[in-house]
Amino acid sequence: MKIVHITYIYIDGFSYQENELPKTHAQLGHEVTMISTQNFAGSINKSHIHEPVKDKKPYFIDGVKVIRLPLKINIDYRFSVLKDLYETLESENPDLIYSHGGAYLNLKIVESYKKKHPNCYWCLDFHGEYYNTGTNFISRFYHKYFFRFIIKSAFKYANIGYYVTPLVGMFTEEMYKLPKQKLKMLPLGFDLSLVDFENRITHREEIRSKFNIKNNDIVIITYYNIESEKNTVELVDAFKKINKENIHLIIFGKIVDEYKEELEETIANHPNVHLAGWLTTKEINDYYLASDIACFPGGQSVLWQQAIGCGLPLCVKYFYGLEYLDLGGNVRFLYKDDPETISTALNEIIENKELMNSMANVAIQKGCEYFSYKNIAQTVIDDMKFF
Repeated sequence: MKIVHITYIYIDGFSYQENELPKTHAQLGHEVTMISTQNFAGSINKSHIHEPVKDKKPYFIDGVKVIRLPLKINIDYRFSVLKDLYETLESENPDLIYSHGGAYLNLKIVESYKKKHPNCYWCLDFHGEYYNTGTNFISRFYHKYFFRFIIKSAFKYANIGYYVTPLVGMFTEEMYKLPKQKLKMLPLGFDLSLVDFENRITHREEIRSKFNIKNNDIVIITYYNIESEKNTVELVDAFKKINKENIHLIIFGKIVDEYKEELEETIANHPNVHLAGWLTTKEINDYYLASDIACFPGGQSVLWQQAIGCGLPLCVKYFYGLEYLDLGGNVRFLYKDDPETISTALNEIIENKELMNSMANVAIQKGCEYFSYKNIAQTVIDDMKFF
């Protein structure tokens, strides 16, 4: 089957949903093309600098043909149109079109193509919610009155709409007034093939030895980013409250200069707090395999699903609709992000070895299946049966 994915931002070598779904569809034996822009094209290096595309010709990555088109219209990336998108679709002649991100002007072009080719199956997916999209009056206004018109029109011809979390589903229904019967949750996931379970003990020993951590010590792992810098500091404060020699905290991610001093002062040369720096997706998985608990008291991230898939008990800040992460007891939600709340939740797991093992077993037994992109990608194919 020929599948075409369309997105605005596609970064070579990354592990966003826009990368993983096409790659996995190709692994499932389908002929896959990604159509995106020449913006944000090259891979991001360790300094998080976008490297522009140099060759405008189609190329292959992870078994996916990538076609990068210039922008015909560009008023901020939200109000942009890919040049020659219709002609490219005609040339590719897909059986299935997957449009990533609902609120884009390109939907009108795909709508025109779908009208001419009604047997082509068309999926829209949505990632916007009140925390990342409808964050203020202006944003909610143009989503409610501008994009609603475009999306509702496209949805008359689209076969299905996917939302990645329950909160996104609520935002999609309220903001765009789409029929519930054509909407379905399709969660973000992780690439199970990049988790090296067979060499778990080796990764555990190598990474722990790097930081002089004993094999029987308990390791809490977290991710640092700009949006959650305050919560990272408060997690360190919570870790200090636990104050046990056999408990360690590993922080990975790029720490920007403006927050580096504050975080370093909070750590204050604590021997059991370790900065791992920027890690690749594969390295993150290896670090997860070397850890015992993942704790993310800041903003939402696909790293949560990745941690579950690696078999880690999870402590995360609660947002509406996050119950789907709990597959039967593998998650402790943080309803506040102060050090006392965080340390209490972590201590509950640390002090109860049976509970920690139970949480880990639920994560490994159910998380690998539910959040695996192989199963998520297959769901898209299976849903075509109802077309």
